[in-house]
Amino acid sequence: MSKATETTEQKPTKVAKKESSGLIVPDNLANMFVEDAGAGQAGVGKDDLALPFIKIIQNGSPERKKSHAKFIEGTEEGDIFNNVTKEVWKKDDGIYVVPCAYRFAYPIFIPLSDGGGYLGELDPSDPIIQQAVRDENNRDMLPKEYAEKLGAPAVELVPTAQHYVLVVDQKTGAFQEALLNMKGASRKVSRSWNTQIKMQTARIDDRVIKLPSFGAIWHLSTVEKTKENKTWCEYSVIGRISYVQDAEMYEQAKSFSELIESGQVNVQVDEELQGTKSTQSDDEDLFTME
Repeated sequence: MSKATETTEQKPTKVAKKESSGLIVPDNLANMFVEDAGAGQAGVGKDDLALPFIKIIQNGSPERKKSHAKFIEGTEEGDIFNNVTKEVWKKDDGIYVVPCAYRFAYPIFIPLSDGGGYLGELDPSDPIIQQAVRDENNRDMLPKEYAEKLGAPAVELVPTAQHYVLVVDQKTGAFQEALLNMKGASRKVSRSWNTQIKMQTARIDDRVIKLPSFGAIWHLSTVEKTKENKTWCEYSVIGRISYVQDAEMYEQAKSFSELIESGQVNVQVDEELQGTKSTQSDDEDLFTME
């Protein structure tokens, strides 16, 4: 049987057997649950599902305000959370993910100073993207004429690196699909991570192969950044910790990857992309091909 081994000094760590959450299946219904697995969802289509966003708690995030509907008790700046399940990963622990797919998006918004509002997503080949100009507030603004055409007071472009992942619970082995966005200065982190993913290999017997992106588990955390008296938190890629050990996890990651690449997943744009605190580096070319 072929045996995969790390080609770096990093050693694989075993992922625990996947278990359910804290809910306990009653013994008298266990067989019925198995027979009816997945039933009751026939009418649920891709437009009826919300792909969770994995986000960072920032200073001023609504999740830190007790009076806000999105409040999550006990969160701190730099913590990572799931906006659907409200699960929180502390900044000192970080999060473990399997990278499944990647795309670069060009969502446009009415600026928050003009009331805000999502206006859609531009096609990457749209020539209007090249006409964006960075203003004094580090916002990438499209021409006034374009805004008038859309009937908007102004239009802000928020280029975003989208990483589709499986979030892995290292204690239970459970996993879930999610979307992790990186914008502004965090795009440098995204580029570095993409490069590392592209370079990952595995030795199978006497061969060295290029590993699929969904063949390994990565550890991400957050770091605090400060620029021009502005402080925010962004992702930090700690590194690859192991190959995927669970066949079911691998199959789901592969399936998720194929769905994203085929365009079969209806992705909602995170309308808080405008509000998250991050800044564009002075030396970063906004329109470099991703």
